[in-house]
Amino acid sequence: MKRVLIVILVLLPFILSACSKDAGPTGEVVRTAPSCTDTDGGVLVRAKGTVSGILESAEAYEKEDFCYTDIVVEYYCENNMPVNRNHRCTTGCKEGACINPLEG
Repeated sequence: MKRVLIVILVLLPFILSACSKDAGPTGEVVRTAPSCTDTDGGVLVRAKGTVSGILESAEAYEKEDFCYTDIVVEYYCENNMPVNRNHRCTTGCKEGACINPLEG
């Protein structure tokens, strides 16, 4: 009886370690389906918008339209990914949008 107990005590750590191997991290990078939403609905240079979502690497992002002198950097979504386009505003740029010529 004593020998059986000793054998069980000796083998128990090996049995437990074999059972717990599936519980640890694998080191694999988790990929997700990218997502993208645009608050101004696309390429609208007279409206300031924000694109936000999740990249394939599972990182969250948020990018706002902004002015660089008389150029608006307009963010929009393409294939569920954020992209941008520069547009020269003929009436000037203010707070992330081209100034509407009717509003001055």
